[in-house]
Amino acid sequence: MNTTKQYTITEYNDWEGETFGYIMDLTDDEVALITKGLAESEFHSIEPSSHTPEDVALVKKHDTNGYMDRLGFYEFKKSLVDMIADNDACIDGDDDYDEIEKEEQKEQFLTNEVFYKGAGLNRIKK
Repeated sequence: MNTTKQYTITEYNDWEGETFGYIMDLTDDEVALITKGLAESEFHSIEPSSHTPEDVALVKKHDTNGYMDRLGFYEFKKSLVDMIADNDACIDGDDDYDEIEKEEQKEQFLTNEVFYKGAGLNRIKK
């Protein structure tokens, strides 16, 4: 069984002018995939964390974000491995992209489709 540890993926959303923190329990394999997938992003980071529901409530009390809360607990909408595999298969089957464009699209998947405003995540209660 894969054990999980808590991490916070932080998104510095330039469009909204806000910062969002996605607190997630992740396996080592998921951390490796995320770290690799966000390596080129200047707007995302991943760090180990130990936030409690009380921490999140305190941040929410002082939060000035208007689009979505600054910090919250999240999980993937479906398996990260499955999301990446589905995305890669879709891109590989698209003849509109050359090989370089396909690799660029794959590299941007986590930043554009999973962590951008939490698009590939579900908020959960802890």
